[in-house]
Amino acid sequence: MDQVTKRAAEIVVGIRMTHPAADGGREFDLGRAAAVELVAAGLRGSREASVVEKFIGYKDEFDRLIERLTALSENYFGVEPEAATWSDVGNLAVWVSQLQRISDMAFKEGIYAA
Repeated sequence: MDQVTKRAAEIVVGIRMTHPAADGGREFDLGRAAAVELVAAGLRGSREASVVEKFIGYKDEFDRLIERLTALSENYFGVEPEAATWSDVGNLAVWVSQLQRISDMAFKEGIYAA
């Protein structure tokens, strides 16, 4: 870990980062690793280059996650439907709820509607 990243980690410890355009201006947790990366990029003064690189990197990660989730769904989440338990139903309900929130944020629907 270089000195800038160490300093960024010190800044991030114990804080929550907010973004006015995200989540209606309410606080949201970027996650420690993402927050450290953003702060370190700002400290390095490499905003323009890092914005494009980070955007493409996160888009690639998003696509990878969607591919994995699609493959899992096609395999019935590793559960034979006839052998599903209430635990399986509960897990799937939580996942659907979280994906619905992401979808609502992305398309400005539900509680995120203008």
